[in-house]
Amino acid sequence: MKILKLSTNNRGGATTAAERQAQALRQFGHQVKHLYVRQDWTCKEVTIADDGKDVYLSAPMHQYLKTDLLFQNFLFDNRTDLSNTYMSLWRKSSPFDEMLAEYIRKENFDTVHCHWTSNLISSNLFALLEKDTVQLVMTGHDMNHFTGGCHYNAGCEGFKSNCQSCSQIKTNDSALLSSSLNEKINAYKKVMPKFIFPSDWLNKEYLSSSVAQLLGPNSSQVIRNCIDTDFFSPVSEYERVALRQVMGFSNDEVLIVSGAENNNEIRKGFNYFERAFKTLNTSLYGSTFDKEVTFVAFGGGDHKLTPTHKNVKYRHLGVLTEKQVRDLFRISDLLAFTSIEENFANVILEALMCACPVLGLSIGGIPDIVTSGTNGHLVSELSETEYSTVLTKLVIEGQLAILKEKTKEWRAENFKKYSYPMIAKQLEEFYETLIQGSENGQPV
Repeated sequence: MKILKLSTNNRGGATTAAERQAQALRQFGHQVKHLYVRQDWTCKEVTIADDGKDVYLSAPMHQYLKTDLLFQNFLFDNRTDLSNTYMSLWRKSSPFDEMLAEYIRKENFDTVHCHWTSNLISSNLFALLEKDTVQLVMTGHDMNHFTGGCHYNAGCEGFKSNCQSCSQIKTNDSALLSSSLNEKINAYKKVMPKFIFPSDWLNKEYLSSSVAQLLGPNSSQVIRNCIDTDFFSPVSEYERVALRQVMGFSNDEVLIVSGAENNNEIRKGFNYFERAFKTLNTSLYGSTFDKEVTFVAFGGGDHKLTPTHKNVKYRHLGVLTEKQVRDLFRISDLLAFTSIEENFANVILEALMCACPVLGLSIGGIPDIVTSGTNGHLVSELSETEYSTVLTKLVIEGQLAILKEKTKEWRAENFKKYSYPMIAKQLEEFYETLIQGSENGQPV
């Protein structure tokens, strides 16, 4: 089977998930290419470069980014305090449309699988592919495939109707979002794509949307993100101690990790991590717990936390490589995951595959993989106080060592569900069903 995966960027969580699928499918014998937009400010014309597994589209940046820059200018000083997560409009056309459609036909792909594709795909592209036999698949790594502009809705339910009223924007006199959603729906009518969602929660949200009302209740399926379970794996106690020494941590200190691509994004909930840090510092006074506790953050952002207790430390490691992330989880006692809106986070899957338990909020797709007392703990309330109380209790009452052993057991029993072979097989069956239905002239 020949598959083309589309991602706007060559980095980020959605692209990582898409590339892992590509690797899994290649191991299963399929021909898979992954296409990205190369942001080259020296580019003078639209070009496409096929490097084998990877394909890069380029265009003069003022053409490529024109729509997005105008929209971001509209949003400047026009966002409410609910969210600062990126928003993007659906495009009527893009500089890539004709060249991308021609490339898809020339390579004779069976399936084009769109992942995080803001500013890459458009109504015009779908119109160009309308009469082709290629099957269109969309994976929702966030909500943007079925909203007028938001990638996470911050509680707004406008996507269930027409997005005319948006709680994330102060003024919406130009009805940009409702126009964007209508344009998107009209584009979908031409190709009738099928959707994949990594979490039960996001699939449920999609099925309540106006897009799903058009495409029908059988237009989506849940397929989890996959991960290299050989690479992301636990280590022996001997290896753990040695790795801690290499990374500058002592054998006995408790390591609590937080990681996000952008810790300044409101929905990432770094304030929960900060509050838990302060609460633990205060709680250690008068406590018999005498181990050092180090809070470790990685990813974007420049937060600085100052401990008040002598046994508490804070380190920010910045942006890490995949190997560095894996090694950090191998030696850590807890991933303090604080997102207040989330689909099916790669970082949770990475932590659990390394037998690092997860503390998270019971929102979005997190309950799909984290179970209290089995491989972590879920906090039922969106409350900084409750989150901090639970984290402090896990540390001071010595529950983390027990939880880590249970997480190892969970991992041993469940890792195959997220492995490359398992997810590749599910994707293969999904694609084949679409292709066979199309060949037989039957709705799928």
